[in-house]
Amino acid sequence: MSRRKVIWKRSEIEIIIKNHATKTTKELATMLPGRSEKAINRKIEKLRDAGKVQHRTADTVRRAYYQRTKKKKTGGEKGSGSKGRIPIPDDYEPLE
Repeated sequence: MSRRKVIWKRSEIEIIIKNHATKTTKELATMLPGRSEKAINRKIEKLRDAGKVQHRTADTVRRAYYQRTKKKKTGGEKGSGSKGRIPIPDDYEPLE
């Protein structure tokens, strides 16, 4: 099955450039309907290589980490992939 290449609109690229530093990929995906998180990550990599976006802020990185690990609270089971991860406290609140 072949993938269908959908060309990025200028407005979508502008949304990524303006919001990349303060929004997680999951949050950007809600702002860009029809674009997967994987597609957005690939576009961010290309924009970063072109020098159009910088790295994310520390708070955005923390929020993204929390969003990824929030569903995996069970941890500890064999093969869960939790080995070596930094635990986030239950009372974590992002800096704003």
